Amino acid sequence: MTAAITAMITAVVGVLGTLFAPMLAQRLTARQRAEEAELADKRRRFEERRAQYTAMNRASRQFHTLLKDALHRIRDRVYTEQERAPSSKRPDSTTATATPRRR
Repeated sequence: MTAAITAMITAVVGVLGTLFAPMLAQRLTARQRAEEAELADKRRRFEERRAQYTAMNRASRQFHTLLKDALHRIRDRVYTEQERAPSSKRPDSTTATATPRRR
């Protein structure tokens, strides 16, 4: 190889590097943005799932408490006729009023 061919190869490599550098940088930036968007989506879904599990746990605990209170009232025989009626026949079935337990 002569010096002219070496210089030509070096020049071509330099020009190609100059031309492809912005395209490579853009591709890397796009990939990084896509990864950040995916990470943000994963975090959002995790937070939504966490909120749903928290609500389910809270409802489960409330149900457990109401059930336990009802069992104590059954044991203590303080259930009223209104509480024994099916919930569709009650005047207001959306609010549960707990009667105090006798000790």
